[in-house]
Amino acid sequence: MYSYKDLTIIIPSTLTNINAKWINQINNYSLKGIKIIISITPNLSIKEAYKKGFKSNIKIIKSDQRGQVKQRQYAYKFCKTSLVMHMDDDIFFSIQSLKKLLAEYSNLNTNSCMAPRINNKNKFSKNTIIKKLKNIILFFKINPKPGSVSITSFPVQHRIEKDDYDNFEKVDWLPGGLLIIKTKDIINHNYYKFRGKAYCEDLIHSFLLKKKGIDLYISNNCFCETFLLPYKSPGPVKFLNFIFNDFNARNYFRKLSKNPLLPMILVYIFLLLNYFFFKIKDLF
Repeated sequence: MYSYKDLTIIIPSTLTNINAKWINQINNYSLKGIKIIISITPNLSIKEAYKKGFKSNIKIIKSDQRGQVKQRQYAYKFCKTSLVMHMDDDIFFSIQSLKKLLAEYSNLNTNSCMAPRINNKNKFSKNTIIKKLKNIILFFKINPKPGSVSITSFPVQHRIEKDDYDNFEKVDWLPGGLLIIKTKDIINHNYYKFRGKAYCEDLIHSFLLKKKGIDLYISNNCFCETFLLPYKSPGPVKFLNFIFNDFNARNYFRKLSKNPLLPMILVYIFLLLNYFFFKIKDLF
């Protein structure tokens, strides 16, 4: 059975959007004996980072490169425990849930990786005609399998209902924001070639783990939450920049997974038409 002393939590951060509640969570982790490594960007000061309110037993390091994946990989060299947990700096995960996740992970097979479910039930529509239409457009299926990756190279969300499923289930992808893995199984080569925000990194990382023989599991008992800023529709330039970056990263994943190109392109055409339709509609 794994315990807190077996775990190192690695958090890449720019320290931009963190808040007092999140910092308090991280400090509480450290009080339980969990090792914490926060990997900040090269332009930031470690001394100034501690002034945010982190306890001194939390290790803050300055990465040699900027970028979520690169900062995380730089932190690997400081990890001396048998388990690593990836965590983003906008994730809230109670110590009780973490204890439960460790217990569930202890029951999995040797080559495995596990993540909690994201508690985002309110973000999705119920099983309506609109939802089925979205499924057809995004996934080319009316009822795609939760936790799978569709032929369009877009991931199907994990289950959002809190029903009586097994404690955990095997899936095709895990969210990159929070997952637990054995240190010996981490991918420490530079697998993400893009700069800036880590578009589709969770799909690429999941694919490479599966290729390495690591089974992916999602917990049906452990839940985490993300700190979401109020949504504001981006302007055309910002939206097109997002589409460009997302397309490049997803197309890289598509080539890795050998998915066809046309279904993915059709989804992006829909996303563009949908965005500009509502932008034009707002003018009248």
